[in-house]
Amino acid sequence: MEHQRLLLALGLSVFVLFGWQALSKFMGWTPPPIIGTLPQENPPVSSVSPPVPPSAPLHMESPAQATPGGQDVLLETPLYSARFSSNGGTIKEFTLKRYKAVHPESGRAVDAPLRLIGPGSPKTLELIIGGQPGWAENAAWSYAGEEQILLDNGETTIHFTASKDGLSIRRSYTFSADNYLVRELLQASSPTAQSLDITRALAVDSLAGAGDYMKSTKIVFMRGNDFKDEEDLQTLSAGVNYGEQITWAGTMSSYFLAAVIPDDPDLSLRALHQNGRYILLLEKRQAALSANRDFQSELTYYFGPKRHADMAAAPADISASLEYGWFGWIAVPLLAMLKWFHSYVGNWGVSIILLTVLVKIVLWPLSYKSYKSMDGMRKLQPLMQKIREKYPDDRQRQNQEVMQLYKTYKINPMGGCLPILVQLPVFFGLYRALLSSIELRHAGFIERLPFTDMVWLADLSSKDPLYVTPLIMGATMLLQQKMTPTSGDPIQSKMMMFMPVIFTFLFLSFPSGLVLYWLFNNIISIMQQYGQTKLSARNQN
Repeated sequence: MEHQRLLLALGLSVFVLFGWQALSKFMGWTPPPIIGTLPQENPPVSSVSPPVPPSAPLHMESPAQATPGGQDVLLETPLYSARFSSNGGTIKEFTLKRYKAVHPESGRAVDAPLRLIGPGSPKTLELIIGGQPGWAENAAWSYAGEEQILLDNGETTIHFTASKDGLSIRRSYTFSADNYLVRELLQASSPTAQSLDITRALAVDSLAGAGDYMKSTKIVFMRGNDFKDEEDLQTLSAGVNYGEQITWAGTMSSYFLAAVIPDDPDLSLRALHQNGRYILLLEKRQAALSANRDFQSELTYYFGPKRHADMAAAPADISASLEYGWFGWIAVPLLAMLKWFHSYVGNWGVSIILLTVLVKIVLWPLSYKSYKSMDGMRKLQPLMQKIREKYPDDRQRQNQEVMQLYKTYKINPMGGCLPILVQLPVFFGLYRALLSSIELRHAGFIERLPFTDMVWLADLSSKDPLYVTPLIMGATMLLQQKMTPTSGDPIQSKMMMFMPVIFTFLFLSFPSGLVLYWLFNNIISIMQQYGQTKLSARNQN
């Protein structure tokens, strides 16, 4: 049958699109991430915009080491806690209180807040002057405020100051209790006129879960309305120069974003991946310092979830980091519908099931025509078998006679294909929504396997840890194949029966919420098909 061939082609296409990465990872064909070190000489630089001359060689390992002296400054808001070092005004830790951390091996949620920047990370917001980080390390830093600050509402500002060789630096950070923004005002002054290269480094470890290849970390930036990303570690380890006129830049995973928004469009952006860390360098080249007159530069940082309501507070549109791909036009309304269902039932798994029912109701007219077409094909099976027996060695004549049957009995062999084609955008849209929506991170359905203490569907954005739902889904696909009339071609029939195996393997690594959707979609389709078959038999009698 033509619609079976279409289903086979679509299934193989889906397997190629999504299954190759899973198979490559499983078989060990995917090479391990390349972790490089930026050479001491001028690094090779790939240019996305017109090339910008590289500054002095940069080596990030030295400032990443702990330095003696200084004090920690801990700031607490209802949303996060941030630990700064007074020796450089750098961030040592940044913890999101409203999001759970994950176990490094299993990837499951643990009862602890998420550290976006951990104690093992490099010194985020490192200050580099003159192309070398030694200035900030060797300068005399001071901090005159409290060591612990609790900010329940409003705003507060802390100041770190330093001096060395006549150059004075003041870093002022402003925090708000109701958002994830950190605003920095950098002031530099000198008794004599001079020009300096002033660089700030936004460096973070991978923001994705350990071993989760579907939720990778990448460098992103925006120039005007043009959104770009880069996740190839080989490219990043060599160093990439993105030039100037950057609206904002950051490091992001599927759910979290560490971004910087420059006030000065003339800041140049460089990026690299080094020792497992993603590093963004924003540099002001040849900053002119007049005698006894401050040079000022402002930046705004965002350390938080990729959530519209939170990112709206930023001075630039960083919501472009919410990537839904080509199927964003369907992913966004699907997500809105899921949120609406969740507001009533309070369970994301039940919400996905209700969404499945809604989609099936909307597509019922197409499904009804599909089942009528399949019923007509079923009735033609005896006649088609006679044609194959009459012309056993002439496939072209068989096809001609079968097409004549379709015309005589007014049956469209492609009538069963339309529901499948319409389902695909919904499938891909939901896939993107599950992988890119912070609301569905650690969204649970059934916390434990019934009658056991085994953790089961506690996170619908991750795969089923026990593989129960993919196996049941494969069984329902097999049942559907058994209920669907075949063309009688033994080779094609065997290929179609192999499809449930391909889909089951593919769905083993898919988000369990997506598997749940496809499983209940199959169950409802089986019920509809069974009811239509019974109704047709009753009408014949």
